[in-house]
Amino acid sequence: MAGDAAGAAREAEAIVRDVERLELDRAASVSAERVSALAFTARGELASAGEHLARAFEVARSIDLDGLPLALLHEAGARLAIARSDAEATTAALTELWKRIENADAPALIRAYESLRAESRDELLVPDLPAAGGYTRTTFTDSVMYTHVQTSLASFAQQQERVRHALSLLLADCGASAGHLLLFDQRGLFAAAAVNQNHAGEGLLRKAQAYLENQLEVRTMTVTADAIDADGSGALLRDGDTVLAPVALVDRGVSPPALIGVALVAVEGLRAPRAPRNELVRIVSRCLQEAGDSVGVVLEE
Repeated sequence: MAGDAAGAAREAEAIVRDVERLELDRAASVSAERVSALAFTARGELASAGEHLARAFEVARSIDLDGLPLALLHEAGARLAIARSDAEATTAALTELWKRIENADAPALIRAYESLRAESRDELLVPDLPAAGGYTRTTFTDSVMYTHVQTSLASFAQQQERVRHALSLLLADCGASAGHLLLFDQRGLFAAAAVNQNHAGEGLLRKAQAYLENQLEVRTMTVTADAIDADGSGALLRDGDTVLAPVALVDRGVSPPALIGVALVAVEGLRAPRAPRNELVRIVSRCLQEAGDSVGVVLEE
């Protein structure tokens, strides 16, 4: 399904209006405008991308936004500048991005920075910029995956379409044909998307919540990230005749890390599907958090 950049812009404008009408955190407006800018950049509609990014920076300045949220804006600015073949603007955006991630625990943004730095050097002859320590071919591959996932998700205007696509990416990576994606909102865990399954009912939601509470101790709201990494996902949940393997989604691009939700992968036949790659799980989690599709649960580092 083709992305709808114009639809993304309309949704961003609706979010901005809701933020003002309901007196919500204006950081949501920044995120909405940034997603629209990325969508238009991906489609080559660079003038529209620039308008949305300019509005995002205007709101960011008005609320003194800084740190990783502002770094995300500079990353979007670098992507737009590269698309415009503007070496000076690319250098400025990457310089500002590096200032905010140099000492941060933000692996996804660091990988994106390295990818953009390499691209700008090769295509625009941008002078050498600081290199992130520990940069390897593996992290370059990861950054390419991050760019692909972020761009593909940003092209979906509707949240329902976006989260379903995120679930489809995870299912395809582990060779499964069905499953559910459960995310967090202010009220707790909710059914965000399903592929080849009926919408998750209250019974499955309760089982998933119990899994999180019993296996990851989320009820304390201080489960450690290491505990999630150590979890072998050996637990299985049953929904009628369907058996599901849970995969915890953790965003490590923020500090402290956040539990974004749970993907429930349908087990077909006698063998459980292979787990999706860790880097894809991390990247999908990061992108869902960036898009505001889950509020997340704070984890201890």
